[in-house]
Amino acid sequence: MALAASTLVGGVVLRLDREARGQTSNKPRFVLYNHCNGLQAFHLNKCTVRTPQDFTLAGFMTHFEPYKAELTVAQHMYCKPGEYLHGNASSALSCTDRGAQISIEGITELVVGGPTIDQVIANHLGQNERLRSVVLGHPFDVSYGNCAQGTIIGRARNEPIYPTLDPVKAHELIFGMQDQDEVLLNLQKSYLDFVKDDIQAFHAELPSAEKQKLEQYLESVREIERALAGGLAAGCQQVAPQEFQQTEEADFEGHVQNANNPAFWRYMCDLGVAALACGATRQVTMLHTYGCIHMMYRFDGVSRNHHQDVGHTDEQGEFMDKVLGFHAEHVAYMYGKLKQMPEGGGSMADSTLMAWMSDGGGTHHGGIKSHSMIWLGKGNGRLRTGQWHRYTEGIGPNWPEHALGCAHITSAAAVGLDLATFGDGTDPCNGPLPELLA
Repeated sequence: MALAASTLVGGVVLRLDREARGQTSNKPRFVLYNHCNGLQAFHLNKCTVRTPQDFTLAGFMTHFEPYKAELTVAQHMYCKPGEYLHGNASSALSCTDRGAQISIEGITELVVGGPTIDQVIANHLGQNERLRSVVLGHPFDVSYGNCAQGTIIGRARNEPIYPTLDPVKAHELIFGMQDQDEVLLNLQKSYLDFVKDDIQAFHAELPSAEKQKLEQYLESVREIERALAGGLAAGCQQVAPQEFQQTEEADFEGHVQNANNPAFWRYMCDLGVAALACGATRQVTMLHTYGCIHMMYRFDGVSRNHHQDVGHTDEQGEFMDKVLGFHAEHVAYMYGKLKQMPEGGGSMADSTLMAWMSDGGGTHHGGIKSHSMIWLGKGNGRLRTGQWHRYTEGIGPNWPEHALGCAHITSAAAVGLDLATFGDGTDPCNGPLPELLA
């Protein structure tokens, strides 16, 4: 009886301690949001940072004013594997070197150099979820430069995960096929049962390296089975399926480029939130764009090529601030929707961590010394919010004091995954950014 009472009191004390520190007993969720061509340090520096706890938002960052107490920013981090022209795309998410930037004519055999941070976290959070991870993207031309690999997300070295770009397919992925034949569904679900004995015999005969490949394949099949199994959280409010017409516009050089579609992207953000709210997954990646893509953005009746026109000639101008504002608005929009969804004694946002970055770093070209990470939320309660850290910049031949990998390790720690290192060792990083963790 005494032991039971002491256990009960201990549990209450632990819960009260977690609540006092802002932690939550709900299993955390993680959202990674990425866009291309840089999260420009120049525009972030419009915000005044007097101390880490005393800062004023300006420019595109004002979209986060309602959530300032839940905002965390880290600036001036480096990623040496991204030394190539446009940050080498996946290197910023995996902290691994995937080789020199690919040419316009060809595609490198190595799509991703290692597991990206969202997939590392997905492995931790999503083993028992219907969908281990949901990756959604915006369509664009992938025939140019380091866009040509089709993704920057991967589970392991050269095991890419491609974003779902079709809103109808994304809807079916999250909510399930409508009116699917039940017999066919049951047959699909039992695929591994049919071949289990053959797989075990085959597995025993393989060398260790090939066994790993087979296990990875079988895990992908199991993920499909879990997805087919369906099942949504009670009270789930489904998003109606929609189709969109993607458009193109001519840029200032007369080249026809894909156009950013705000209505489409808002809908994909709605699907990303719904995937979390309906219990389909605990990890969502919003891969709007990546690498060196050329995309037309339109603001106030003016269209410009984000890459060639704005990135090359007007990176510090007002139009770039509006591009960043577009993405800040959607990050805040997703977080705001989660705050409106009750969970426990608070909202779903209480157990969610959102991380916004650009694989291009802090400038359109050569931004590998000025990476930033912008977080909303606390995850499992460990992230200290209401803070802005401007670390020492890398001037001339000197590198900044912190590697981008440390920010990724911080994200993992904030959702309950402790990583000793991250990446291929190119950047020395042996732990999180300690001042950001409770």
